[in-house]
Amino acid sequence: MKKPTLIAACFFAFATLLNAQPQAGGNNDCVDLNQQFRNARDQWMKTSPNAPLDQAERAQFDGLYYYPVDCSYVFEGGLFVNDQPVKTSIATTDGSTVQLIDYGKVRCTIRGVEHEFTVYKNIDLPDFKDYTQVYFIPFRDATSVEPASTTNASGRYLLIDLPVEGNRVTLDFNKAVNPFTNYNASYGSLVTPAANVITAPLMVGERKYEDRTN
Repeated sequence: MKKPTLIAACFFAFATLLNAQPQAGGNNDCVDLNQQFRNARDQWMKTSPNAPLDQAERAQFDGLYYYPVDCSYVFEGGLFVNDQPVKTSIATTDGSTVQLIDYGKVRCTIRGVEHEFTVYKNIDLPDFKDYTQVYFIPFRDATSVEPASTTNASGRYLLIDLPVEGNRVTLDFNKAVNPFTNYNASYGSLVTPAANVITAPLMVGERKYEDRTN
């Protein structure tokens, strides 16, 4: 039997951890899972041919830049799938569009405010080329607002794991990741839908890549 390559093994680890949820053990499990997620994502960023870093950047890459893990930013919500999920064109920051499936809504309460986020299924967004099926929430919060922004200006992406049964989903914003454009200006990112804009600051998840050396 052929042994998996290092890149394939790293990708498998990252894909598994990406949707791993905190278990009954509480904050320790949340912190450990998020640290594993970050380690796997760093390895993927350095080794995957589909990662956005150019060769010069890969040579000096020593990890992405995150806020400390904060398990109070893990929320539960209800997933409501559209009766007929439809293909839709979403504008990107480089003036183009990408095709996504408008899959449904997630309703949850964050810091006392009720939100209803639009959930998409990926079709051709290059950020998720390594995955066969990705369901995610593009969102933007107050940390991306200039002049004192600490996260990517156009927003971030939060992948979600579909429930095995029922409609309850976990939103762990510690796993919020930057779009490819934050590492490579040749990419665009989604223009965040108005429904997915959060007025409060979510000081959690991935920070602006360019700030890692400040």
